Order: sequence, then C-alpha cells, then structure tokens
Amino acid sequence: MNVTYVTDGSFEGLLSAIHTMYYSNDKVIDILLNHPKQLDFSVNYKQIQTNTENAHTVYQAINQKISHQAAYIITLVWLSELPQCGSMIANFIKLGFNVGRRIDNMLTHKDVLPVHKASQKVTTEKHRMLGLCRFSMTERNFYLCEISPDYNILTLIAPHFASRMADQRWVIVDTQRNLNAIYNCEKWYIYPSKVLNKIPYSKDEIQCRALWKKYFDIIAIKGRTNPKLQKNMMPVRYWKNLTEFI
Repeated sequence: MNVTYVTDGSFEGLLSAIHTMYYSNDKVIDILLNHPKQLDFSVNYKQIQTNTENAHTVYQAINQKISHQAAYIITLVWLSELPQCGSMIANFIKLGFNVGRRIDNMLTHKDVLPVHKASQKVTTEKHRMLGLCRFSMTERNFYLCEISPDYNILTLIAPHFASRMADQRWVIVDTQRNLNAIYNCEKWYIYPSKVLNKIPYSKDEIQCRALWKKYFDIIAIKGRTNPKLQKNMMPVRYWKNLTEFI
C-alpha cells in the first residue's frame, strides 16, 4: 500500500518515520515534516509518533553503516525545511544502507545529488549569516539580533557566537519561525517565543545605531555607487535586519 508518512516536524520524528518504514510493509512515497494544509484524497496519510529510542537507533546506524558525513548532511537537509526534504533523506538513507561509505563519493546519483544541493544551500546561508548578524544592546542588558533566514540555521550559528561572545548575554531571534537562540554566558539553547524581539534598545545603543548609519552614508562614494552589484553581494531579503539599511 502506498503511504505518505506525517511527522511532528522534529528531527527525531523524521528518524522515527524512517525506523517505521524499515519495520513495516508500507510502501512509503513521501515523508512530510508537518500535516498538509490541504489533503489529497488519493493519498493514504499515516501519522508517525516520535520515538526517541527508535530515532537514536537510526542515527547510530547511519553513523556506523554509512558515515559521519552522511549523518551530518541529512541533518542539514532537515534544517532546509524544503518541501521534499523528508523523501530526499529517506531515499538517501536507503541507498546508504546498501552501498555504505561509498555514498559520500556518489555525488551525481539521483538520490544523492538533491541531498547535497540542499545541504549546500543551508551551509551557504549559515556562513553568510555569520557576517550579517547585527547585535544591539537592549534596555534589559543583553544583546539582541534579529534574522529572517530562508533555512532553519539557528542551531548552526549559535555555537559560533557562544564562542566569540562568551562573556556576553545574547539572543538571536529568527523572526521567520518565532525561534530564539538564547545564551546566558554558560550555555545556549533554543526557545520558541514571539516577544523577545519587542524589547526596546538601550539609550546608548540608539545613539550607536544612529552613528553607524551616519558612518555608513559618509564612507559611500556617491560617484561609484552600484546598486546592482550591491544587491548581488548583499541580497535585498536581508536588508530589513541590517542596521545600516533600516
């Protein structure tokens, strides 16, 4: 029977679905991270309950029977939140269990190429965002940074800033997903919320932001402005969170 699995959207939920797929007679045609808003009556949907033990078993098997690189890549693909990422990961793992570590070099295979393309998109945005994060001091004495990334990269960039700003309290708000990466000078964690980005800036921060904007305008050479190149180097979708463009 052709079945589409539906998970709770977590990584453990996805791995639980893969575990169920291997120990059932279902012919799985897709794995969805969330329940579809509009049902297709020609599709048999099956809700998969998240089982952390089963998920851990699958993740260990990927590391041992395929490779550590494969385990990391499927994590990146899950973070991409692309519509077909569930089925892409499932097909990749199926192939990996058959060919083992060789899958790391099968870059043009139909079940490998989409996975690598998706993981590269996430990695590219991660590196880009490390240079685009703008931290501002709030009146509650912690630094706040707002981002709106295409992919769910908070868990990828938080360790970098925990290392670089180890003696400061900070929060990175993903306004696209209402998620926060919070650091308390000891450890960071992810917390869902909608309110942290509403906290006002401190008076010194407001002055500093005004000076930064003025500096940004002054150093520009008006005769050499190139808006097209600027948009290529700094995509417009990021401008709303950059102090110099607000």
